[in-house]
Amino acid sequence: LRSNRATIAQRGRVEVATLAQVACDVAELTRAAAELPWSGWLTSA
Repeated sequence: LRSNRATIAQRGRVEVATLAQVACDVAELTRAAAELPWSGWLTSA
């Protein structure tokens, strides 16, 4: 998986972020998603 992320980042010239591993639980997924750097995605162009 690490090489796939690196390849996507390199070829797409984008930052690749992933969620932490969580259980199949909405609350855990919500907490993990809150750690993503989404605000940077909205301001970079």
